[in-house]
Amino acid sequence: MKILMIHDHFPNEEHGIYTHTHHLSNELLKRHEIEQLNVITPMMCKIDGKKDNYLDYPFSKYFYLPQQIKKKIDEIKPDIVHIHGTHPPYSLLPFILKKNYKVVITLHGIVAIDSKNSIKGRLFLKNYLYGFLEKTAIRKADRLIAVSPAIKNIVEKKGANPSKISVIPNGINISEHENIKKLRNLNHPSLFFIGRLVKQKGVDILIKSLPIIQESIQNIHLYIAGSGPQYKKLNILIEKLNLQNNVTFLGYIKGEEKISYYESIDICVIPSSFESFSFTTLEAMASGKPVVASNVGGIPYLVDDGDTGFLFEFGDYCELAKKIIELLENKKLSEEMGKLAKKKAERFSWSSITDETVKLYEKTLRE
Repeated sequence: MKILMIHDHFPNEEHGIYTHTHHLSNELLKRHEIEQLNVITPMMCKIDGKKDNYLDYPFSKYFYLPQQIKKKIDEIKPDIVHIHGTHPPYSLLPFILKKNYKVVITLHGIVAIDSKNSIKGRLFLKNYLYGFLEKTAIRKADRLIAVSPAIKNIVEKKGANPSKISVIPNGINISEHENIKKLRNLNHPSLFFIGRLVKQKGVDILIKSLPIIQESIQNIHLYIAGSGPQYKKLNILIEKLNLQNNVTFLGYIKGEEKISYYESIDICVIPSSFESFSFTTLEAMASGKPVVASNVGGIPYLVDDGDTGFLFEFGDYCELAKKIIELLENKKLSEEMGKLAKKKAERFSWSSITDETVKLYEKTLRE
């Protein structure tokens, strides 16, 4: 079976979609013939010495790209075209390829939700035009993969046939989280957030919970890893609440350094307004750490409230503080949750995720 993966995220990017396609492709390569078509712009990057198929294009010809992609697909002649994402130009491909190729789309997110965090001037275009194209694409594709039940439910409401939607989550390499030395021995209760510093991630809510936590645990410390447009606003909030000695910004971290922080801290916090799946949650679980997270999107699919961590209502920083205090004051509970979290994370190995994906390919080809 020859499979073509199509995405637009460049190598070494710490991004959920690239992480997904990279690991899935590596597993598929052990069993089948796999090609990748990475659609990038000169403004994004230039990559040399890579065997993948790269298609550079200028923004001025953005909507001509589907025909360029089709030409490349015709050269490769795959059995399955697996598209990651539904924003243009990918949302146009099911129309062009429908008669000649079997098309599978993995929905890593939903355009209408993702666009809430876009530049204001582009909101109308994304919400209406992109949303319309996405809705039509999911109806035209042969098969759809949702990374969580939450995404599956949203896609069904957009008119997709429930019988052609499968939930196949993101995976993780558990081995990467084994035998990692702690970055440091922290001598204080510690919280960890990692992600983009954008409004959707709810970092301000986490910061607002700290004064409440301090009433019970004075030496609490929050480590924030990541960068983004909210950085200045978050710093202003920290100064306003007089938390300068309780918060450390780590900037962008990755690889072993990132995993070392997971190993070093007590609790990982995910205060987002929405997450399609949340790689961060799965990474924390794989490190044996309890997670306190918003009860939104795909997070409840990972976090079993009261077993592998705690869920709280998005925006309620008082409830968030209460859950964090409970874990920090009960070390036995925290350790038990961490063990259960790691055990659950082991079910999301890339090998098992690939097994499910191959079965879906085979079913699609039979139809």
